[in-house]
Amino acid sequence: MASPERYRRRKRPLQGVGDLVGKALEAAGLTDQARRFRIYQGWRDAVGPDIGARTEPESFSRGVLVVRAHTASWQNELTFLKADIINKLNSLLGAGVVRDLKVVAGHGSAKRREAPYVAPAPTPADAAEAASCGRAIPDDEVRREFERLMRLDLAAKRR
Repeated sequence: MASPERYRRRKRPLQGVGDLVGKALEAAGLTDQARRFRIYQGWRDAVGPDIGARTEPESFSRGVLVVRAHTASWQNELTFLKADIINKLNSLLGAGVVRDLKVVAGHGSAKRREAPYVAPAPTPADAAEAASCGRAIPDDEVRREFERLMRLDLAAKRR
């Protein structure tokens, strides 16, 4: 019989999911995406809670990080702190990862909260009008498609 020590698990230090995702992206050859992920993950650690609460990284490509500041005054503040922020990010990510920082103003998360457009549903009156207009079309397939498009158009105009 085997000794109980044989079945014991090796103790490895636990890794965060974010670290594993970053490593998987790099292993797949997606280094820019891995860097972007690490920037988004470590943004607040690099800039601190005050700046982190009022800014968010928006995109990263070819060494250029675009950050959205919630107001124009924070945009101005980050412009003055540009060199410090780049240095802090590069100390987290590795030298030379972030070469430039561009700051834009405007609250970016408002875009994400916007509800998607949902077209209104056609009513029975729309269907009746579409059917009366489509009666003159002899081909069944063309008539059905015409009526479907007309119902959608009538519903959209009602909005």
